[in-house]
Amino acid sequence: MKQEIFHLVLPVKLTPEELKATSDTLAASVIAAEAEECDQSDAKKAMKTRLDEKWGDVHRLAQVVREGSEEREVECYETKVYDLGLVRVVRNNTGEVVSSRTMRDSERNVPLFGASEPKEDSK
Repeated sequence: MKQEIFHLVLPVKLTPEELKATSDTLAASVIAAEAEECDQSDAKKAMKTRLDEKWGDVHRLAQVVREGSEEREVECYETKVYDLGLVRVVRNNTGEVVSSRTMRDSERNVPLFGASEPKEDSK
């Protein structure tokens, strides 16, 4: 009668050399896993930053659409209202007064006969 030979996976006691080699492989695997975790963490942070920027754009644009206007640089000029003692900032494109302030003492002198206005004291 011929015996059939087959293989089974069974526990085998490691030799000291095999145990050391397996320990070294384990240590290398731990280091590689920790490095991968760190890389993934950095990648997740970068992805979150990019996603936050995109959502920031969404919120800004939604506000522009909702309000129907956005902040832009607009050419303006100052005009002095001497009888009220005010300096007004006026939009050049619409003529709208966007701010008003009380004149400084150095601005209160009314120019005579078309003379240019006195220069501001630099403070």
